Amino acid sequence: MKNRRFRPLAGVLFLAFVTFGCGSTPTASTKADAGNSELLSTNHLELQKWSRTADCCTSKGKQFAIASAGGHSTAAGMEIHKAGGNAVDVAVATALALCVERAYSVSIGGGGFMTLHLVDPKVKGDYFVDFRETAPRHAKASQYMGKNGEIDSQLSQVGGLAVGTPGIIAGLFDIHKKWGKLPWKTLVQPSIKLADEGFPVFVSLAERMVMMKDNLAKDPYLMKLFTKPDGTFLAKGDLLVQKDLAKTLTEIANKGKKAFYSGPIASEMAKAVKDRGGFMDVSDLKAYKTKFKSPLTAQFGNYHLVSAPPPSSGGLVAAQVLSVLSTYDLGKESANSPKYIHLMAEALKRGYADRSEYVGDPDFFKKDYTKLLTPEYIEKVRSSLNAEKATPSTDIKPGEYVRPRVHGTSNADIIDAEGNAIAVTISQNGPFGAALGVPGTGVLMNNTMDDFTLKAGEKNMWGVTTGDGNLIQPGKRPLSSMMPTVLLDQNKTPLLAIGGAGGSRIISSVIEIIANDLYVMKGDIKSAIFAPRFHHQWIPDSLMVEGFTDETKKSLTAMGYKVESRNNFTGVIAVGRDATTGEMTAVFDPRDEGGALSE
Repeated sequence: MKNRRFRPLAGVLFLAFVTFGCGSTPTASTKADAGNSELLSTNHLELQKWSRTADCCTSKGKQFAIASAGGHSTAAGMEIHKAGGNAVDVAVATALALCVERAYSVSIGGGGFMTLHLVDPKVKGDYFVDFRETAPRHAKASQYMGKNGEIDSQLSQVGGLAVGTPGIIAGLFDIHKKWGKLPWKTLVQPSIKLADEGFPVFVSLAERMVMMKDNLAKDPYLMKLFTKPDGTFLAKGDLLVQKDLAKTLTEIANKGKKAFYSGPIASEMAKAVKDRGGFMDVSDLKAYKTKFKSPLTAQFGNYHLVSAPPPSSGGLVAAQVLSVLSTYDLGKESANSPKYIHLMAEALKRGYADRSEYVGDPDFFKKDYTKLLTPEYIEKVRSSLNAEKATPSTDIKPGEYVRPRVHGTSNADIIDAEGNAIAVTISQNGPFGAALGVPGTGVLMNNTMDDFTLKAGEKNMWGVTTGDGNLIQPGKRPLSSMMPTVLLDQNKTPLLAIGGAGGSRIISSVIEIIANDLYVMKGDIKSAIFAPRFHHQWIPDSLMVEGFTDETKKSLTAMGYKVESRNNFTGVIAVGRDATTGEMTAVFDPRDEGGALSE
C-alpha cells in the first residue's frame, strides 16, 4: 500500500481563496518538502513545473485506488476496503469521514450526489443517487428580501434562513442499504474515532477559520468548537476534537438514519435553525427522501460519460461541451495553448448559458433538457463557434444557437480491480455553511438555500445567475454544479472517476481535466489535474485564467476575451485507470488538502 499524505503550502494562493470564496490551498508532499522548500514558496508557474515531476498527490496500484479531499478520510476508506468492504462501503465510509475532517466544506448537515458504475451481475449498471438538500416547507423567496425590496445575500448565506433540509445521512444510509456489504455500524466507526480522538488542524482549515471569523463569531457554539481557551482560533497543528459529533455519529451508527431525522437530534437541529431565524423544522427532516435516478449519459467519440442529471447542471454541460469538441483535433494542440483555451471557452459559454435556462429540480421543473444533447443540437452549437474570435456573451442565448454575426464541497473517487467505479461529491455550500452549529450535536448546517434563484437576474455567492426553473419551492432541490462523474471506454470499462470542489468552477475544471487526460496528456491524469486551469461561465463575460504566461494572455485578449488572472480555481479529486495496463492512479489536487491510497 502506498500512502501520500500532504501538508499544505501556506499562504501562496490564499488571496485567490479570499477572492472566490470556497477555494482551496495548494499542498506539497512531505517527501518533497525538504528538497523543494525554496521552490514551493515561489510562484504558481514554478509550482506547476515542479509538480509534474515530484512524487506528490499520487498513489498507483493495480487492485484498488482511492483519492479524497482528506488524508484521514482516504485512510478510513482504505480501512473499510481492507476489512472486506466493497466499493460502495468504501465510498460511504470515506464520505462520512470527510464530514468530520473537512468541517469547513462539508458536514452531516449538508447534502450531495453519488455516481456509481457497478459490475456485480446482480446489480450491474450505472446509477445516480441524489441526496441534495431540499427547501423547507415554509421557504419562500420573499423571506430573503431586505427593507429596500432587494435581495439581502446575508439572509441566504448566514443563519437559519440559509439552511436547507440536509440529505447526507439519508443518502449514505440508503446507498449502503441498497448496495453495501459490511454492517452499517462498521462503516461509521472510523468517523466516530476521528471525531472523538481529533486530528491536527491543517493549514486550509486554519485559514478558513480566520477568513470566516465574522460569520463564526455569530455562533457561540462554533466559536467554542473552533477556538482555544484564550479565544483565538485553532492554528495549524492544534488538535480539533469533536466529542459532540462523535456522540451523534454513534447514535447514527446504532440506529441508522432515523437517529438523525427524528428524535432528539432532529429536535435540536430544528431548534437551532429557528433560534437563528429559520423555518426548517422536524417535519421537514422526517419528510426527507433520497432520490435514486438514472444518471445522465452521453457518448462522444469512443467514450461514455456517466454523470449527474438535474438538479445538477454539471453532467449536462460536460456532455454538451465534450460532444461539441470531439470533432476537433485537440491532441494536435499543446496543453492550454491559446487555440485550445479558445475552443474550450467558446463551448463552455454555450453550456453555461443552457444551464441557466434548462436545468432545475425535475420534480418541479419539466423543461426538456435532453434535446440539448441530440446530434442536431450539438451540431448547431459546434457551428456557432468562431474558431478565431471570442463570441460576446450577449450574443449567446440559451437554446438558440445560430452562427453569430460577428468556483464548501468535498469529493472521493474509487476504482477497484473488478471494474467498479464510484464518484461522490458532498457539500454544505459555502465555507462552514450557514455558520450555524447545533449545540450538543456537533452538526454544522448548510447554506444551500443560496443556490436557489431568489430573484430573477440575481447572482449567488458564486456569481451565477439561474432561471425560473430554480425558483424556491417547498421540498425542491436547488440547481447544483456538483458533478461526480465516471468515464468509460468503448467496452464500458472505467477510465476515470472524478469530482471537484469550487462552486460553478467545478464544471469547467472537470471538463478541462477530462479533455486534457484523453486528448493531450494521453491518460496521464496527474498531469491533467496539475495543469493550469481557466474558466468561463457565460456571465460575467470574463475568461479567468490560472498560471498562464503573459504571451498566452495577450493572444487571448487579441481574440476578444476579457482576461482576468486568478489562481486556485478548484480542488479536483480523481482516480484514473490505464486502459492497457490496468494500473490505477489516485490523485488529489495540489491546490487543496487530500489523500491518495492504492494497492
